[in-house]
Amino acid sequence: MATFSNKFISTGARTFLPFQQVDEADFWNASTGVSFKWYRGMENGKAILIAQNGDKTFPATKVITPIKTSIPTIEAEKDVASITNAVQPVFIYDMAPGYVTNDIIRVYSSTNQRTIMGIDFAVTMNGPGTQATTVCTLPNEPSELGGGEGKSVRIPYGSPFYPAYRNIADMIAVGQTLKVFTTVPHGYAAGGRVTFQVDRAFGMYQVNELTGTITDANPDSTAPAKNSISFIVDIDATAFSAFEWPISQTLTYTYPTVAPEGTDIAYALKNNESIYASAYSDRSFIGLQLEAGVSAPVGVAGNEIWWSASANFSHDEIEPVDV
Repeated sequence: MATFSNKFISTGARTFLPFQQVDEADFWNASTGVSFKWYRGMENGKAILIAQNGDKTFPATKVITPIKTSIPTIEAEKDVASITNAVQPVFIYDMAPGYVTNDIIRVYSSTNQRTIMGIDFAVTMNGPGTQATTVCTLPNEPSELGGGEGKSVRIPYGSPFYPAYRNIADMIAVGQTLKVFTTVPHGYAAGGRVTFQVDRAFGMYQVNELTGTITDANPDSTAPAKNSISFIVDIDATAFSAFEWPISQTLTYTYPTVAPEGTDIAYALKNNESIYASAYSDRSFIGLQLEAGVSAPVGVAGNEIWWSASANFSHDEIEPVDV
């Protein structure tokens, strides 16, 4: 049997620990003294909570779930009571949907906000836990009607292959360059080449089918950089039309996207960037999803979490389950 161990400082958000194989795992919160014990074969989301006094219980909510990101899983949909018509739409729920900040959700079946249906948005949770606000900002209010309700679903993890196609939230000319904002963290690197697909309905049609090199993958100094939703590309957009979001609920169009095309080798070498930084790579993994909260393995922001995991190598991998 092989055993692995390490520690991390909690950010207060749901955490993934990738393992090629795991049969049992222990998690100890050094800040609170609470620990959790998980065994392969336990019911989805279950783990044993061990209090400081040694009492053992099963938490009522999900705490630890085995996952396999290469197998798509669909969570149960949530009813959205109302959607604000704002440059940063807010999805309001009657009951907390269980999302956490930096989760990615997809909204559909909206009565009055059809122009944002089917797009993935990274969100910030507030109000308390019943309001999901998009991290990105649109150039204008996305609906001519405003309000409305709908449904949403959390996307547990993104495409297993990076860099990925991304939907565009906004674009603005900055000097003789173009600053692009995506609806979810893009995962691109400086030196990467990208091509744009932009319908006339979104205003800046001049950028359609143009290809440029990313000169800054995190111009807003987002921390951590992997959460960046903006980048700069070397396309002179000074004479382009302004990017805008169509407000008509009946107009037919295709959502604007940006597609990775590889690495600009000359740029990478000149600027001391890795020529492999934007190469396609398989980001899928097998592992455990740990929930955050006072009564969960990840605890709250700032907690020190120690863990150990063991595998007996008698089988190939953990069995994935829907999260």
